[in-house]
Amino acid sequence: MGLFTKKQPERTPKVEEPVEEPAAIKFVNGSGGKGDKANYLVGPVSVPASVITRLEKACQDKPEQKQAFIIHSTLEKRYEAALESLDLLKMSYPDALRQMVSLRPSKKVSGEHRGSRIEKTAAVLAKAICRRFRGSEEEIESIFYETVQKDEFRVELRKVIQGFKREFGQNIQGYTKTSKRVGRPDLKGKAIKRK
Repeated sequence: MGLFTKKQPERTPKVEEPVEEPAAIKFVNGSGGKGDKANYLVGPVSVPASVITRLEKACQDKPEQKQAFIIHSTLEKRYEAALESLDLLKMSYPDALRQMVSLRPSKKVSGEHRGSRIEKTAAVLAKAICRRFRGSEEEIESIFYETVQKDEFRVELRKVIQGFKREFGQNIQGYTKTSKRVGRPDLKGKAIKRK
């Protein structure tokens, strides 16, 4: 081999670049903290789960054409790239919405019974009654009913409630307050907004 011989090009195998498949729709569950909410990945775009929930309610019991219009008009401003990804998937907007809803995990049902209003009221009254009267449950119950049936008890009860209303007022929900305790300030604005 000489110094000036032409170097033969090396044969490199042709590597075919994979054809990019349009990304599917995925559900990503966040921790629930501020800034880490659940969302859907539609291609490269993240769409909050709350937007999809609102869309689901807006499209309920509507024909497919109307649903497509609602979905497009809702997503076009902030999530136009998501609409483009759905077009690449060759999926109609109502079908995509149905798929997103099916991907959402079902809420876990609490195994614990919270109790009815009667059960909760009975528990609160039982605590107060057990601190006031002694004996077996039958004795405590009969003493309590005898006391409640007296007219002087009813008059005194009304006086106490009127005193609470006069001194402490009512909260936003309409309950009579029984102390000067002020609720959490971070929740105060939220309670007003719900009204």
